[in-house]
Amino acid sequence: TAISSTAGAEETHMLEGFETALVSNPDFLIFHTSKLARGAEDPARNLFSYDAKSPEYLAEVFLLDAIVGQIASELKERSKRYRENWLLIGTSTNGGYGKSTSHAMSGYDEAIPFFIVPLAANAIKLKALSTPASQMDIFPTVLKWLNVAGPTNMTFDGQAQGICTNGIDLLNCTA
Repeated sequence: TAISSTAGAEETHMLEGFETALVSNPDFLIFHTSKLARGAEDPARNLFSYDAKSPEYLAEVFLLDAIVGQIASELKERSKRYRENWLLIGTSTNGGYGKSTSHAMSGYDEAIPFFIVPLAANAIKLKALSTPASQMDIFPTVLKWLNVAGPTNMTFDGQAQGICTNGIDLLNCTA
């Protein structure tokens, strides 16, 4: 199940889509938002920039944080109620600098925000990220959680990040 939200009342549509998708008991759920990416492109938002000093940017970050918090809360409750094991991964694309999301901003778009939260009936301990995360780490991380081996003739540019177990065995990471 995939949820993509790019319309006007994005937050409401995303949360409604998320709640509707959970009713169908998905094994895998992806949601996407481009709200922050569109902020700098809006000519009416001339004060917006990808900077912690921009009140508009901070407001969008706090709103996105609240949405992710609501999703995590629902998944945590569902994991307890149905004894399911969920893995919530949050990441960004290349991010932004000033009013640009251009890849030409070398050095600003190499490391990305990346968080990982296992939501299971029993809490598990994670390990620290071994290297700064990249987009390439998402696929191997998801494969490991789902306990699915990748094709034997394929190597990945990324690596599983943060987890020491799959979503079936739920083993804690040790130091």
